[in-house]
Formats: sequence, C-alpha cells, structure tokens
Amino acid sequence: HEDIIGLEALRIAIRDLLDLLPKVEREPIYSDFKDTVVREQIEDMSFGMYEYKSSKPKLREFLMTHKDKLVIKKLKNNITIDNEDFNELENLLFKSEISLSISDLENDDNEVSKEYKKLKEMYGGTPLTYFVRSLIGLEKEAVNEAFAEFIGSHSFTGVQIDLIDMIKNNYIENGIFNPHDLVGEKVKAISPAGIMVFNIDEITELKHIIDSINDSAKI
Repeated sequence: HEDIIGLEALRIAIRDLLDLLPKVEREPIYSDFKDTVVREQIEDMSFGMYEYKSSKPKLREFLMTHKDKLVIKKLKNNITIDNEDFNELENLLFKSEISLSISDLENDDNEVSKEYKKLKEMYGGTPLTYFVRSLIGLEKEAVNEAFAEFIGSHSFTGVQIDLIDMIKNNYIENGIFNPHDLVGEKVKAISPAGIMVFNIDEITELKHIIDSINDSAKI
C-alpha cells in the first residue's frame, strides 16, 4: 500500500517537471509507399467451361449433376425417350453454362468430339442421345432386367455367360453396344469360336435384346 502511494507522489512530481524540459525541434517524417505488382495474371473464366467441352470425364460429371432431369433418368434406365425429352437434352447441352454446340462436337479435335463423331458414323443424323448415354452409362439394374428372361430361359455354358456378361458390362460402362461387335475382337477374346458358341435362335434373341436397348435411346 505504501509503495502505491509513493509511486503516485513520484508521478505527480515528474509531471510538474516536464514543463521545464527544453523543447527539441524534430524533422518531420514523411512516408512514400508505392504499390508493387508482384505478379500479374489474367484469369480466363471460360477455361473451366472448356474442360467440359473437351474432357469426357468432366462432361460426364456435368451431366450427372443433372441426373434428376427426366431425360437423364430415362437414358440411364433404358426407358424410351420422346421429342420432349430430346428438347430437354438439347437445352441441357447447348443452353446451359457449358454452352456446347453441334459445331464443337463436329469440328473440334478432342476426346469428346471424337466420341460424338464415332457415334454419328455408327447411327447417322445427330446422335445426341447415344452420345450422352455413352458418357453416363446404363444402370446395372436396367441392364440385368433387359437380359433376365434371355438368361433365365436357357441353360448357358460358362463361356456363353462370360460373353453375355461382357455385353452387359459394356452397357453399364459405356451405355451402348454396337451389334457389329458380336463378330469382333472382344467376343473372340472370350471365345475363339466367337458368337457361334450360341445357336442361331439364341443369336437372334441376343441381337433383339441389343437392338431393343439401343433403340430406347433412338429419336
């Protein structure tokens, strides 16, 4: 307590002495700061959108963010689409933030345009529905349902089942299967006899299933 009183008395005494100290002139201090550009970078906001036009995984990602749209649900679930669905698909691709165009698909040289041009050669016309299905694939349940009766009504061998599974997996991953591939290398890689491990009636049934699945995306 006494120390506090002593300090207060000292403070008062020093305060009174401050007025007696000589005044010292000081030079004013000025500051002069300049902004320095460390790095100049122009961001091209359109680049991110270009990725969706040139990359199949990025375009698939975009399409799957719209998986609740009826046309996407139909394409993924092997449900036949109509003109209204096609219009919805056009709006999604051509009038959304990615601003894709037929010109991009037909004239660019990237994996997206190559996929489109491959399907155009296969199916002709403007194969937008096949193109989108090739990106998003088919639901496993829908593919299994399409093949259920065919598999259930026959006693297939292991090799025959392997061939059917190859076709089914192709639909699940790629959304489409080209009937010409029935006599291609994919089939021969499983069976040296190719599609002839099936009899004529079974081949006809298999071809009918493939055409039916493909036609559900036809407009």
